[in-house]
Amino acid sequence: MVKPIFKSTYSSGKSILTLDDISNLCLENGIENLTLVEDNLTSFMKAFHLCNKVNLNLTYGLRLTMCNNAEDSDSDHKCVIFALDDKGCKLLNKIYSKAFVDNKGKLTYGELSSLWEGDSLSFIVPFYDSFIHQNNFFLKNCIPEMEPLNPRFWIEKN
Repeated sequence: MVKPIFKSTYSSGKSILTLDDISNLCLENGIENLTLVEDNLTSFMKAFHLCNKVNLNLTYGLRLTMCNNAEDSDSDHKCVIFALDDKGCKLLNKIYSKAFVDNKGKLTYGELSSLWEGDSLSFIVPFYDSFIHQNNFFLKNCIPEMEPLNPRFWIEKN
């Protein structure tokens, strides 16, 4: 299944689309489910209220940098974590805070596992910038520990 996934201007330098632009695109094209993947949580409340106002179902994801340990840049790679319910939204906030308060924007798999609740969160491995991409194309040393995460792997068509 092909599903449109959007980034907004809240992910600095990643998109020219505002949340209003994205909601208009969805409404004009009969898309009832908005999937938003952002690099931070600053857009969440605005997106939540906008989707409620225009009757769109919001699925919100956070794109994070994962690593073997916070001091090692040779293992940096990306993942996307989706909140599946209200509890997941609260957990996403804790995960984001842990990464950006303690580790300069990175998170280890051990740290993520300690906050993980599989019924409320979904772990996605995107192709670009994932551990697979980084290890194969840049010979990095990304060693994911995904035991409790039950990952899903995505292929991107940009």
